[in-house]
Formats: sequence, C-alpha cells, structure tokens
Amino acid sequence: MIDTHCHLLPGLDDGARSLSESVSMARRLAGCGVTAVVCTPHVSRQFPTRRDRAVRTLRELESALDELGIRLELKLAAEVHPRNALQLDVDELRTWTLNGRYLIVELLKETRAGEIDSIARRVADAGMSAVFAHPERCHEIQADSAILERAREQGALVQVVAPSLTGAVPSIVARTAWELVSAGAADLVASDGHRATGARLRLDALAEVIATRAGRDTAETLLTHQPRVLIAAPNGSNAKGN
Repeated sequence: MIDTHCHLLPGLDDGARSLSESVSMARRLAGCGVTAVVCTPHVSRQFPTRRDRAVRTLRELESALDELGIRLELKLAAEVHPRNALQLDVDELRTWTLNGRYLIVELLKETRAGEIDSIARRVADAGMSAVFAHPERCHEIQADSAILERAREQGALVQVVAPSLTGAVPSIVARTAWELVSAGAADLVASDGHRATGARLRLDALAEVIATRAGRDTAETLLTHQPRVLIAAPNGSNAKGN
C-alpha cells in the first residue's frame, strides 16, 4: 500500500513534532504493509513551509529510517491551502507537486464550489492535476457532490482520508466519504496521519473495512494501484485510465 497524504515530516506543521515521533509513525506504517509515503506538510498562512527546509527534513528522516532498517520510500509534496492554490505563482506551486504533476489541495469546511472549480481549472491550465484532499469535510460537497465531477472533468483527483471512513467524525462527513467511495467518485484514500498513536495509520485495517463495504478491488485501487500511478508517473502523464 501507498499513503498519499501524511504529515510525517517533523517540526514543519501540526504533524509529527520530533524526529523520534516521525520514526514511530514510519515504523507503524511499514508494519501494516505501507511501502511508500507521500509527505504532505501544510503550505498555508498558518504554516508557511519552505521547500528547502522540507527537503532537508525529508533527507534527515530518510537517513534515520535507513539506519534503523525501516524500509519506507518517502516522496515530498504538500497540502496546499485553497487560497495558496489560487494566489501563489504557478511555478511556485509546481515545486510542491508530486512528480511535477499532482498538486494536493486541502478542502476546508467553508471552501466554496466556485473556488474548487477555479482551482481545478487553474491547475489544469498549468499542465498539472489537482488532488482534492478530504472533500467530504466541505459543506458544499456534502450538499452536492457533483461539484467534484466537474473538477474531475478538468483532470482533478479526489482523495478521501482514513478518519472519515473509520474514525469518530460527524455523520455527514462519514456519509459523504462512503458515498464517494461507493460511487467510484474517489480516486485515492490516504491516512492524513499526524501522530504515531491512533488508528489513522492502520491502512491495513482500513483496507479491510473498504473491502467489506465496497469490494476488495476498490480497496486495492484506492490504496495501492492508483497511488502507485501517482508516485511513479513521469511529468505530463495522467493518472486516470492507467
């Protein structure tokens, strides 16, 4: 399995607070069958993460994992705030993409449908694909998931997160998440892990839950096959249909 959204890098945002906590998170992920993780520090007004610092932190974590024999491939992207996705220079946004292509953009409770449309179009016009993280938390998508279909027509992908499927979340969040998964409107499921404790990192258990409710093929697509396309894709490729 591949985790395409995890706050694994220490000291950058509200995720892992120390290198030792990052190592503990990595050990748990590897222990439940995860082979690669996309590290997604926030890029927002609250957490204005610098790319050079993120790269340096990732290298330090890679060295620590290698010394401990924890086999986990690390990739660097970001979780970009919607405002940043609309306002930052396109070339700066591109530095935060996965493989120069996939820009992970968080959707908030208050994110408007017009913003989602604009982000999907702006990112697509720049030759990239938006990956909308936890859209099930967004009030407007809870009311009308067709908003995401418009974005997907622009090449965007939809990433549901583990707590929405297995955690203690408001019923409307869980219902929207499962509707997206069951309808085939979700492309990825990721941990959104922040701490070494709790159930978010148990992607093996999550895979079984998805397999029970939506079928094993769906679980493998969301947690293994589609994520593998993203982390292996060369610039200019498209994840859909591969």
